Amino acid sequence: MTEPIHLAFLWHQHQPFYKDTLSDRIEMPWVRLHAIKDYYGMAAMIERHPGIKATVNFVPSLLVQLQDQIDGKQDIWQSLSRIAPSDMNYDQRRFLLQNFFMTNPNTMIRPLPRYFELYGRRSGVDIDEKVVARFSDEEIRDIQALSNLAWFHPITLEDDVFLGETYKCQHFSEEEKQQILDKQIEVMKQVIPLHRKLQDEGRLELSTTPFYHPIIPLLLDEHSVHEAMPDARLPRRTLPLAGDAYEQVRRAYQYHTEVFGKAPAGMWPSEGSVSQEAAELFASAGAKWIATDEEILARSTGVQKSAQRHPYRPYRVNGVPGSLSIVFRDHVVSDLMSFQYQYFNEDDAVSDFLEKIRDIGKRHSERPLCVFVILDGENAWEHYRRTAYPFFVKLYEKLEEADDIVLTRISEYIENHEPTHSIDRVAAGSWINGDFAIWAGHDEDIEAWEYIDRVREDLRIMTQSSHGKYNSADVKNAWEEIYIAEGSDYFWWYGEDHSSVQDMEFDALFRMHLKNVYRHLGEGYPEFLDEPIKKRGQRKLYSEPTAPLQRAHARVSSYSTAFRRSLRFQCRLRLDGTRVEHAASGRLLRFRRQQPSFAC
Repeated sequence: MTEPIHLAFLWHQHQPFYKDTLSDRIEMPWVRLHAIKDYYGMAAMIERHPGIKATVNFVPSLLVQLQDQIDGKQDIWQSLSRIAPSDMNYDQRRFLLQNFFMTNPNTMIRPLPRYFELYGRRSGVDIDEKVVARFSDEEIRDIQALSNLAWFHPITLEDDVFLGETYKCQHFSEEEKQQILDKQIEVMKQVIPLHRKLQDEGRLELSTTPFYHPIIPLLLDEHSVHEAMPDARLPRRTLPLAGDAYEQVRRAYQYHTEVFGKAPAGMWPSEGSVSQEAAELFASAGAKWIATDEEILARSTGVQKSAQRHPYRPYRVNGVPGSLSIVFRDHVVSDLMSFQYQYFNEDDAVSDFLEKIRDIGKRHSERPLCVFVILDGENAWEHYRRTAYPFFVKLYEKLEEADDIVLTRISEYIENHEPTHSIDRVAAGSWINGDFAIWAGHDEDIEAWEYIDRVREDLRIMTQSSHGKYNSADVKNAWEEIYIAEGSDYFWWYGEDHSSVQDMEFDALFRMHLKNVYRHLGEGYPEFLDEPIKKRGQRKLYSEPTAPLQRAHARVSSYSTAFRRSLRFQCRLRLDGTRVEHAASGRLLRFRRQQPSFAC
């Protein structure tokens, strides 16, 4: 009998850092809402299927925010949900009507008839005084309740009698609304213990990411950009940020170990961003494996043709401390799950996925063989029916029945199948096109890096020449703001690559953290930090052609029949702008970046 194909899932759990560390004000609700849906639900589904193993990657700054909310800190949406409508002023009502429908209307709003009715009444209009006056206290309360109820995972709705019954309701009392919000905290409290339990049972491996999700190669050496993008303009930098990179990685390992009781063996670098220098840093911090996209394998080995390169085995990284392996995500299969299977019915999606895995086994007769499927563990699922619960039930059942596919954790596979091939130099790049264009390819990105440099240099000079003026806690907090601002998420929204209805809020968050450097020290901040980096109205409403029509048709025909059947619906979604309008839930609009380009 042929040795089975090994399959390693890695679910990457991450949200930007939304908290103002001075006021403890949490600006956005996405940590809380994804916690009750994805962070809990993904683990709960694995718990229900004893034959399933996976790796889950947690960004430490996400865990910090999760714990903050468990401890009683509230985001703005949560606080507004708690207020009785009769006590709300005009601005609060307007904010609610503008923001409490930020999710997929077809999969998250439509299943709740009352929520969909209220969405229809509000949708497509500017929220002015006349619109606000149109909604009664009872309707505002229903929006408060339903916008929170919609995010519970189906497993929670099955297990919790109150939530299961309330999900069927059309109108809500103040007491029911408050109980829904209390239930969110109950679910959030289960996230970390459930993951620790599954880790201790050997069902999950838990890996980490640099603390605030920075692009480590760009901190270590901004010239890494030129390795992947030779003509890119670089920001002016007063001093290297290598020390910041070391601190982001060191603290990630320390905090992860404190939370989960076990040091992580592996790391998913922020945005799969790697370089040889970054690999050396990860290895020196204790990493036994790192992961990135197969495009980096092509550039690291010089094998450009996908049919000739082999991303289905671990590679040893040469020239680093200790022993470091690197694995590569299958780009096609991972992106199908992220961006395309949401348009399939569940049976077709599962059949297509398993067919793809088995086809890989046929194309690569060498054994052992492991397919690494790596993607966000949170953002895709709200575009699936019922949060992808029916999809995962069918997928996990089929995988438990299969004798030719074996689930594995990444460390487990590497321990049992030590690398027999190596890479002398890891090419610099990320999991998006193998380069750093998203974070260093636009004038706005450059300006943001130069903002950091100017503020960081001010902080260095102020603290070195202060002669004891500032206490150590304030200085520590000021440096913390620098590390937060280095996170990749703020740069994500700069430039023309991505856009959402909250672009300006992310810009304000970035500049707020830099202002807080001065505020922690009791100093006034420089005026340039009041100047937005993001320019409104610059995103193109169309994409440039990428191929002649016959070539695009050929690319489509290489996909499964079920996938081709989904194209008409997919194109309609793009044309009517739904994906742009509802792109504010976390980093939702990332899904646009890797969609295959088809002529519609």
